Amino acid sequence: MAYFPAQTLLPPGNGLPVGARGEIMPTSPLPELNSVGGPAYAARIKGDAGAELMAILCNSGLPPRIDLINAMRNVDHPAILRLVESGTVLWPADNAHYFSFLFQRPAAPRMMQSLNEQYPVMGEDAVNNYFITPMIGALAELTRTGVVHNAIRSTNIFWRVGSSTMPQLGEAMSAPPGLGQPVLFEPLERAMSIPMGRGTGSHADDCYAFGITLALLVLGQNPLQGMDDNAIIQMKSERGSFNALVGNRRLSVSHIELLRGLLTDDARQRWTSADMEQWLNGRHMTPKSTDAGRRAARHLDFAGGQYWQLRPLAAALAAHVSETVPFVESGALDKWLRRAMGDEEHANDVIEAKSSLKDSGKGGNYEEQLTARVCIALDPSGPIRYRGLAMMPAGIANMLVEAVLTGNHIQTLSEIVNSQLVTFWVDMQKEIKTELVPLGQQYERMRGVIEKTGFGN
Repeated sequence: MAYFPAQTLLPPGNGLPVGARGEIMPTSPLPELNSVGGPAYAARIKGDAGAELMAILCNSGLPPRIDLINAMRNVDHPAILRLVESGTVLWPADNAHYFSFLFQRPAAPRMMQSLNEQYPVMGEDAVNNYFITPMIGALAELTRTGVVHNAIRSTNIFWRVGSSTMPQLGEAMSAPPGLGQPVLFEPLERAMSIPMGRGTGSHADDCYAFGITLALLVLGQNPLQGMDDNAIIQMKSERGSFNALVGNRRLSVSHIELLRGLLTDDARQRWTSADMEQWLNGRHMTPKSTDAGRRAARHLDFAGGQYWQLRPLAAALAAHVSETVPFVESGALDKWLRRAMGDEEHANDVIEAKSSLKDSGKGGNYEEQLTARVCIALDPSGPIRYRGLAMMPAGIANMLVEAVLTGNHIQTLSEIVNSQLVTFWVDMQKEIKTELVPLGQQYERMRGVIEKTGFGN
């Protein structure tokens, strides 16, 4: 979809201007470098024919991450493809303007063309020196510049497996954050969200994605290949990410330590690039345990299924709204939480979820509202689940963009904002996170706008 109407055409075959000094070559496609947000073409800097660049033409109709431009210009690390230029380009084939990014062209092919590939396992020292060390440096550089990549995966890293050349992390600016990221590489809370509703994540999410990438490399294969997204999410939920991927497979002690730290499902306990740098320097750190796999003393029967853990139960409640409301109101959930889980905290949160709707009464959206709030109470770090949608609060903005473009889900998103579900989600977070305060305030302001339904609003 074009972002601006075009008025004139440039002669085909010529370099098309991008920004102040870039040129994209429309007759020189680079299909092997295509990205989520659009196709790749050869590019150059005006007056520098020797500079081999690639351009990503953002013609998918999805909003590119132009908010990252200034930060990415400050990123300077050999393991990250360098952003050289950006701007709109008049595209002759469509007679339309699209946004385009010009990057340094990768020096190697993609690390993996498919997540189902297999290859010989590398030695521990080779993995540490030629892959882990430069990738930790790349993550530290992203942290320094305040960039969350959201697209770290085996198919977006350019490197010949087994080579001593520097791996290069591919681009992440041509599409909304996390849109092209397979569920396998996303932490559970983002994996359970619809791709457009994941939003910009955190450094912890990038570290998790690196951990999955590293696990595939040291194992020589994807141990979860052939499983669909729901099966992957279920296995991670029930067993924990580390056990789901690594389990009892034989790996070096140092790699086990690193992967345990990176694949911890509690983002608060997950290793950061600073922790990994300490690991590189020989400091041994025992990853803290997580309650992600905590099980009840006895299962809970609901909608024909048996549930032992909170996160799978929350997903089931969201999928069976009509059965959830009488189940919750009967007190059966509260009783199970206190007796079988021994979890007074979540039981009290469920009570708060129910009481938060008392003032509004049982309106037309009562069932959906109650279900959404109970799911947040049970799985506070998970997505907001409402009317068949699941999204992180930070992903609602991109969902609104898509709604404007397609007309889909406008009413649902309006109800999410208007019913203060984001505020309730923020209130349910167990640790005060300063970055969540402005998020809650922003959605309260949005609610004020939505409530003005008079003429002209």
